[in-house]
Amino acid sequence: PSDTPAAEWRRALALMQAQRPRAAQPILERLAAAAPDNPSVQAELGIAYARSGQDARAQAQLARALDVATSDAERRAIQGFLQQIDARSPLSGSFSLGLAPETNVTRRSTLESVTIGDFEFILDETVQSGTGLTADAEVVYAPMIARDLRARTALRFGGRVYENRDLNDYSLRFSTGIEHLGDRGRVLGFGVTGDQRWAGDARFSRDRGIYATFQALTGSDALVFGRVELAQRRVPSLRRRDGTIQRVSFGVSQALRPQTQVTVRGFATRTRANADFESGRLLGVGLGLRHAFESGWQANANLTLSQERRDGVSTAFDAVRRDRTQRLSVAVTNRNYQYRGFSPVLEIGTERRQSNIAINSFRNNFLGLSVTRGF
Repeated sequence: PSDTPAAEWRRALALMQAQRPRAAQPILERLAAAAPDNPSVQAELGIAYARSGQDARAQAQLARALDVATSDAERRAIQGFLQQIDARSPLSGSFSLGLAPETNVTRRSTLESVTIGDFEFILDETVQSGTGLTADAEVVYAPMIARDLRARTALRFGGRVYENRDLNDYSLRFSTGIEHLGDRGRVLGFGVTGDQRWAGDARFSRDRGIYATFQALTGSDALVFGRVELAQRRVPSLRRRDGTIQRVSFGVSQALRPQTQVTVRGFATRTRANADFESGRLLGVGLGLRHAFESGWQANANLTLSQERRDGVSTAFDAVRRDRTQRLSVAVTNRNYQYRGFSPVLEIGTERRQSNIAINSFRNNFLGLSVTRGF
């Protein structure tokens, strides 16, 4: 604009394009004070506030820009930004319900017998197929409580139930904490978490812990993220599994094209339980690929590889357990087919665990048909 210092204006726009609205704010505030009748400057400052999570300030600033706008195109653009802010809510979530046939619900070995020492034992629990009712629901409340500071509380339920109630497995997780927001998508968070798991409709384990998270955009607009968690686990029916769990995960997500996004992650878990053969280390990597087709179809493929080694010798098999696990799944949906916001999702996949103690090896194939909705 001719009534603002050109160099300052170009610098502010460059910072906005670099996704640094907080750095651009003081420049735009000076320019807006010097040119109160310039709708471009007033609107850009409002957009900077909005991208920094300061919705109240953004609405007030965009209202000023609307008052001084001189063309219908400017008014429409500003009203569009105001509508986007009005549509934002600190409350979000998702819900999914479906059926999932599996070839090996119990994830058991195909062995019919096992030899321990000089004795052979017949296994009374072998591979069992079945179809479970799957349910996943998550609610997140994340209001701004101060400039660049956001509270975050999340509640998530997920699991499967079967006709044979002994196979039921589901959990409820709660977390609450604080997040600090910065430029270029930087978010630093920390808080507390709790997890209750049920197996066969009976309480099986409970976790209580603390966590810290991080995410930011790199120079190539790739999103890097990480999480560290420390939890105390209690298993009333199996006290040897009581102990502490340390988890760390990290990764990067990059849009290769507007329709294609790839995510690579790594994770590690250290378990220190009361019994050495229940303690151990787990290392793994994951690869995710998402592609949206012009026809409205969207496909998501996920591959996970992990390796686990226990600390102590299994007294029954006189060996230190070592497992390798692979899991591959592909899910497809079509954004054009919805009913009251619910979209159908078809998922197919396979998982396999190879263990040096053969009784712990298994293979399972699964198919899922569900409906899901986000809000």
